[in-house]
Amino acid sequence: MVARRWWFIATVGVAAGLVGSFVSVSLPKTYKATATVLVPPESQNVVLFGGAGAAQGEHIALESQAIIAGGNEAAVRSQEALANRPGPSKILVDPSQITQAITTEVRPPDMILITAVSTDQTWAREFANQTAQSFLDIMDDLRQKQSKNAQHYLQQQVDVTRHELDDLLLKKREYQRQWGMSASTAAGGGGSNQGPGPAIVVGPETADYRASLRQAQSDLAAAQANLRVLRAAEQQARTEHTMSAAIANPAFTSLQAQESTQQLALLDLQARYTDEHPAVAEARARLAELRTQLAQTSPTLEQTVPVDPTRQTGLAAERQAAEQTVAQLSARVPALQAIVSATDATRSDMLDKEGVLEQLQDQIALKRSAYQELLSQLEAKELSAASERGQNSMVDSALRATASTPTLTRTLIFSLALGLFLGFALALLLETLDDTVRRPEDLTRDVNLRFLGVVPWTGDPTTGLVVINAPKSPPAEAFRTLRSNINFATIDQRPRTILVTSAGANEGKSVVAANLAAAYAQSGEKVLIMDTDLRRPTQHHLFGVDGTRGVTNLLMGEMTPEQAIQPTGMERLSILASGPLPPNPAELLDSARMSALLEQLREYADLIILDSPPAIVLSDALILASQVDKTLLVGAAGQVTRDAFDEMVRLLQHARGDLLGVVLNKLRLTQGDYYYYYYYYYYDYGKPGSRSKREHKSASGRHESSHPRSKPSDDELPF
Repeated sequence: MVARRWWFIATVGVAAGLVGSFVSVSLPKTYKATATVLVPPESQNVVLFGGAGAAQGEHIALESQAIIAGGNEAAVRSQEALANRPGPSKILVDPSQITQAITTEVRPPDMILITAVSTDQTWAREFANQTAQSFLDIMDDLRQKQSKNAQHYLQQQVDVTRHELDDLLLKKREYQRQWGMSASTAAGGGGSNQGPGPAIVVGPETADYRASLRQAQSDLAAAQANLRVLRAAEQQARTEHTMSAAIANPAFTSLQAQESTQQLALLDLQARYTDEHPAVAEARARLAELRTQLAQTSPTLEQTVPVDPTRQTGLAAERQAAEQTVAQLSARVPALQAIVSATDATRSDMLDKEGVLEQLQDQIALKRSAYQELLSQLEAKELSAASERGQNSMVDSALRATASTPTLTRTLIFSLALGLFLGFALALLLETLDDTVRRPEDLTRDVNLRFLGVVPWTGDPTTGLVVINAPKSPPAEAFRTLRSNINFATIDQRPRTILVTSAGANEGKSVVAANLAAAYAQSGEKVLIMDTDLRRPTQHHLFGVDGTRGVTNLLMGEMTPEQAIQPTGMERLSILASGPLPPNPAELLDSARMSALLEQLREYADLIILDSPPAIVLSDALILASQVDKTLLVGAAGQVTRDAFDEMVRLLQHARGDLLGVVLNKLRLTQGDYYYYYYYYYYDYGKPGSRSKREHKSASGRHESSHPRSKPSDDELPF
């Protein structure tokens, strides 16, 4: 590909080099200066509480600062500073000139490069340095503004927090005054960061009647049991001299006391919790268990004693006393229950008020803590405001400006390299898009054809009949090889008529037909070359004969074959030219006279080779293909496309032509795949001091006529 398109690649490379050189020469000389600025990380030292009202300190990213350095504000400040300089150092420019000259680049982690490019060396240096200084001033102003904004915001938050704290304290005092509560500081307390907070004391201490109620209920149960025993003993003493005395069962009395205690505990739990609470359920289960044990235990124990007459009187007195005790205790228990219920209600209400007061105290503690934190931040911000100026600093100012325009040599080398690469890429693209035939396999890839040989291109268009004029040349050897391959391909049935055609014009089919005829004549066969191209005949020019008599005269019956056939100057080789060009070539070739003429001409030669027009453009070759024994196809390397060649094969096969094979013509010897055609046979045809073409032609004719042979000599074979 490079060998075929080297001129294209070289042209593109040279053009790119010229364009690059012209651009390099036409560009004005520029200078570049760079200043370096150090940007330390910024701390975010403002963190406020308060949800949606919170704010954080501004942190300007390194990329954003680079944009600020190359922005309009820095350019305006630089322009004013340069214009206000005294004496000759004053520079009067427009801010837009500085903006166009300045570019910034971030160098992580903490550096910004400010580069100025100008046609003036002094301007480039001063633009870079002054822009860096203006950038430092802008960043200091921004930090001071941010610091003032932060201080103002902090002061607002301090005032708001102090006002909210005062409101909470006032609300607490009013609540205490309304409900008669007081708050005292517990031992060890007193501050939000010093252990427990203030302990709440709710008014005067209320007496607890729960113990008295439980004792009264226990005494009532014991008195009722004793009364039942006394009544039973008194009844028995009236009827018997001896009696079974019933005394109180200590176990029963103990269970009654436990029942009363558990019942009071259940009432106390029910006053504080709901019925689903685990403690209430457990107390209820314990009470049920005690009642079950009480039902299974006898209240008295039987004891037989003799009846004392005075005993009845004593029992009656004891019964009466027991009845009075039961009555008193029965009246005391409901009274105590009422007092306990009222006390529980009062205590529950006071506990709710205690909860509200505790919430107020918690809010006050949190607000006081936030207030102290805000005061600390405000003081810290005020102290650090003065230290924020000058955080950024110029670590490397531009001392001088250096030339930035590429040199002519460097530009030329780069342009040539780029042009060569571009030319190679374009050549590769053209090669990819090019579907012309380059190699023998391109001809036989899509069609089942026999490849018969290659005819190399010598580069000399004047040597048409190379077999006669240059018998030692590679093309002559190629035609003799083609003759041998055809003989091998048709060894079983030698053809008498061979049609030579191609897909398009200028593919060299006429030259191939003429040289193939000469090669067969050199092998000892009697050959007739017949020019059936009745539109643009060529054979009479190649052999130098009269073209006004030939095929058309025979088809019209104006001449006999003896009159129309002409000698070529080479023994055993005759030519039948086209004759006068008719207006209807296709009709003449498709006539019965043409078939009869071919049969008649078989008597005058062992082999007839017909030269025809292109097969795709005209129908003449398709007509003749069905009338001859074999058809030889010619494809020009780098000229015929694969599609055109395949279409020619399809048309000839459709016309029932017997295809002999294909020969690749005009293959350039410089292609590496076919370097085996480099034969350095030195023939003196056309060389200084050699014989003339006419003498060489005559000598070749005499040689052929005096030494007939059936095959080429060994020194004429290509291998």
